[in-house]
Amino acid sequence: MGVTLTSKTDELLEKLNKIRNCQTILNEEISVLNSRKYCLIQVKPSKNVAK
Repeated sequence: MGVTLTSKTDELLEKLNKIRNCQTILNEEISVLNSRKYCLIQVKPSKNVAK
């Protein structure tokens, strides 16, 4: 029984690591998107003035 518990724990830790990796990737994506959004906000007013 101890062996199955250990393998279950290892399995869960592996899943947790995958989730953490996904979160890291998502956080990077979000910061890229946020910086793009900031650039768009900076650009927008000049476009409105052109109209």
